[in-house]
Amino acid sequence: MKTIGTVELRRDTADILASARYKGERYLVTRAGKPFAVLLGISDWEMLQSELATLQEQTDPEALAALRRAKEDIAAGRIKPHEEVFARFRERAEANA
Repeated sequence: MKTIGTVELRRDTADILASARYKGERYLVTRAGKPFAVLLGISDWEMLQSELATLQEQTDPEALAALRRAKEDIAAGRIKPHEEVFARFRERAEANA
């Protein structure tokens, strides 16, 4: 992660934004020598948001219980692949046509 000051950010905004967006650069923006903000491209932001959501799900007792139930349903054969379900719908539609 590169460190830049707010003065440099103001002066080179377009280049810094392009570097973050297209080159994946991340910036720690400082003001008066102290951390002030972080600048990163949208793809990095989306990845971090996705990872955060996954971490939150992994620590949520309700989500963990739902995942456990889903795995039990799959193991017991109570869940059907969507291809199988759609094939049944097509068969019924053809039979009724």
